[in-house]
Amino acid sequence: MVELDELLLSVDLMFDVCVIAGSGDKWADQWSYVLSHWKPRRVYLIGDADRRLKPFRNVIEIESANGLPDLPLVVMQPESSRYIKPTLMISEFIHPNEVIYLFGSDHLHLTEDHIGGREAQIVAIPTDSHDEMYSWIACAVTLFDRASRHG
Repeated sequence: MVELDELLLSVDLMFDVCVIAGSGDKWADQWSYVLSHWKPRRVYLIGDADRRLKPFRNVIEIESANGLPDLPLVVMQPESSRYIKPTLMISEFIHPNEVIYLFGSDHLHLTEDHIGGREAQIVAIPTDSHDEMYSWIACAVTLFDRASRHG
């Protein structure tokens, strides 16, 4: 019989996270905190990351989303995204078993250029009154939602 911890670990390791690289200790601390609670299989960083900011395990630097493996790509955006309109709310979203979650930078919404030629599902995270959301918070909300739905 499979232990519950082993089953949860296998579910948790079936997702990757992709984020636009930032810089500074605050950025690294925020992402380290989130990723220490929900451990993705890999973390992809789009853009140049400060070499001091390697708090993640299995980090892969890429130039665009076109450098991602051929897995379902899910873009997580605030509900009132300026450039790419979400087609589904997170409350309606069914998380794929294997997936790459793509998050924007802390103050800019993702554009078609960030996604490149990739097909992606665009999912909205509701916000009360703001049209932006820090990427690490969007990641925490997404991964909490994933964990709670997978039991």
